[in-house]
Amino acid sequence: MWRSTGTEAGTVQVRVFPAGVVAEGASVAVGNKFFFPLHDQGTGMVQLWVSDGTTSGTRFLEDFTPDLNGPSLHGATAINGRLVFFHLTSSANTEPWSSDGTSADTVRVANLTGVLALYFNQTLQVGNALLFFQSQGGATTLWRTDGTLAGTKVPQATGESPSPTRGLPRSGGYSKPRKTGTGR
Repeated sequence: MWRSTGTEAGTVQVRVFPAGVVAEGASVAVGNKFFFPLHDQGTGMVQLWVSDGTTSGTRFLEDFTPDLNGPSLHGATAINGRLVFFHLTSSANTEPWSSDGTSADTVRVANLTGVLALYFNQTLQVGNALLFFQSQGGATTLWRTDGTLAGTKVPQATGESPSPTRGLPRSGGYSKPRKTGTGR
């Protein structure tokens, strides 16, 4: 693992990983922390690591069992200063996890079955939450997580009936946004 300022003099090696430990999946920066998954080909486990760009600040966080279809950590996103991601287990469950960059606070926030579209990273960050869908028994439910156990839930209804056309142009075509300000 290397860190660089973009210059030859500012490029230094931070850590050497053993043979058979390779990068797997997407890396994510959260504040001044860099989270990255590695695959240990010897054990078959997927490891979550974090680094602040220094040797002493590069450390192992958690081991995960691999998914039968490939990488098992998906949808990694920075939310509220934490890494939020999904672990797809070999038993087809989906576990939303959250980490502040310490082993003690790298925690599972739910264990769900039938979470849709994580292989394609089809989650949506809205404000300080990550939205995703769960499908069970033919019904699909919207879920949200803020990276906490209490904040991983089905959003509350607003009492307003959904309107599939609200906010769309009546003609069904594209309408340009109106300009505001002086136009200079």
